[in-house]
Amino acid sequence: MTNVVYFVADRNFLPLALANAGVLARQVPRNFDVVIFYEDSAPIPFQIPAGVEVISQALMRSVPDAAKGTEIFKRVNWAYLYAPFVLRDRYRRGLCCDADTGFFGPVGRIFELDLQGSPLAGASDPMRYLPSCLSAQVEASGVRNGRYANAGVLLIDIEAWCRNDITALVTSYCSRYDTAFADQDFLNFTFQDSWLEISPRWNFLSILVPFGMDPIIDPLIYHYVTPARPWNEDAPPFASFHRRYFEDAMAAVAGPSFLDGFGRRLPLGRKLELAVTNRLYNMPGFLHRKRKRYESWAQQYRAFYAYLETGLAEARFADVNQGLSKIDLATAKREAPAMHQTVYRHGRIVGELSRVDQSAG
Repeated sequence: MTNVVYFVADRNFLPLALANAGVLARQVPRNFDVVIFYEDSAPIPFQIPAGVEVISQALMRSVPDAAKGTEIFKRVNWAYLYAPFVLRDRYRRGLCCDADTGFFGPVGRIFELDLQGSPLAGASDPMRYLPSCLSAQVEASGVRNGRYANAGVLLIDIEAWCRNDITALVTSYCSRYDTAFADQDFLNFTFQDSWLEISPRWNFLSILVPFGMDPIIDPLIYHYVTPARPWNEDAPPFASFHRRYFEDAMAAVAGPSFLDGFGRRLPLGRKLELAVTNRLYNMPGFLHRKRKRYESWAQQYRAFYAYLETGLAEARFADVNQGLSKIDLATAKREAPAMHQTVYRHGRIVGELSRVDQSAG
């Protein structure tokens, strides 16, 4: 193989990394190997799926002291920057994925993407185009050209990447900026003029799920970036296939009951509160409670549509331009669905009633 999909995980994210790696290793046919960099000293208590290679404690020794961790973004988050240097003698391209992803179709075609001389390709982060979504923090990263990639799924030209002195670049960046999104801010600052944009099909962030545009994008990789995740009880109503995916994938590495202990469990009082508000706020007499959330949701829906429309018009999505993906906005609504076509669920608005799985969440 000349291609590899790889994850970097500590003991906390190892179960997710193993589960996803197993799903990928079972894709047939596939044109890639699957590797997990396990950056922790604790023993691995789970089954390693067939076809998955685990490399232990190979990256963190390279991360400079200047690369600090935060309460949310741990120091291990910087480690993936050094994986290409370990992989370069074996592979030409790497697909670097966060562990909190899910793979819902064959991903091998992404390795056919012509990178057009860029060292990496990624999807734009919704912070870049959704209103009220931390745009000021993006500005604080030092990126000045208006583009900002999400680092959760990156296609990397390994040889081109390894021409960079990553340690020097990280040290320099961290001496100038103390930013909110750490390694992702560094990545966007360092490669702001050279990364290639691909469509959300290859990194569909869960913050986009409530807009109901999944059929338009046909995501192959979902990325669960907020505390609302399919294995948590107060998640927005993901369609049930999200939960089933993780139940099956986790069972393959740790037994069928493992997922129940992995997510956040709610106290009885909170469960009752959610049940009451879910029912009341969707009733005609309580729609005023729903309206404020709906207006914010509708604004973000329109912004997501405009991002897709502009990106297609400007031919920004390399995977679409090269025939690896298709986004047909003719089947989507330019304006947000009316409030009666949405539901209130766990403090959030979800569009397209036909897409809402009432058994989820």
